[in-house]
Amino acid sequence: RYKVKYGVEFDPDAHIGITAGCMEACMISVMSIVGPGDEVIMISPCFASHMEEVLACQGVPVFVNTDEKNGWILDMQAVRKAITKKTKAIFMTNPANPTGAVYPESQIRELCKIALEHDLFILADETYDFLTYDNTPFFSFAEVPEIHKNLFLLCSASKEYCMTGYRLGWVIT
Repeated sequence: RYKVKYGVEFDPDAHIGITAGCMEACMISVMSIVGPGDEVIMISPCFASHMEEVLACQGVPVFVNTDEKNGWILDMQAVRKAITKKTKAIFMTNPANPTGAVYPESQIRELCKIALEHDLFILADETYDFLTYDNTPFFSFAEVPEIHKNLFLLCSASKEYCMTGYRLGWVIT
C-alpha cells in the first residue's frame, strides 16, 4: 500500500504490526511511549478518542488549537511554544478528523523537523489519507524518511475499503 501510494517500503517483519482497527494501533502506540505526567501535543480540534488514549496512560494532552478562519492550518510557532521538557509526542490526524483539513507538505515537513529537534515521537493517524476534496494533495509522514525512527504511522482499512466490521488496522514504526 505505501509503496504504491507513496513510493515508500517498510519491512513487514520489523516495522508493521497488524491490529484490530486503528483504535488499537493508536492505543498500543500511546501505551508504548506515554507514562504518568508525559505530555502529548494534540492538534485541536481532534478526534476525541486520541485524547482519551493519552489520559488512559496518565499522560497530559496539550492542545494546539487551529481555527476555521485560518483554514484549520497549524500555527507552527504555537506547536513550538507547546513543547516542554515533559513533551513525548505530537499526535495528529491527517486529514484531520473532525475538520477535514489536509495539512500541506510544508507543515508535515516542519513538524518532522520540530520532532527531530526535540527528539519527539509523531503519532500520525492517516486513516483518511484517501479522503480529500478539491484536488487537495495529501502528503504522508511516510514520505519523510528521516522521521521514520520517531514515527508511529497509524491506519485502518475500515474507511477506505468499507470494511468497518472487519476491524483491520496497522501501525508502522
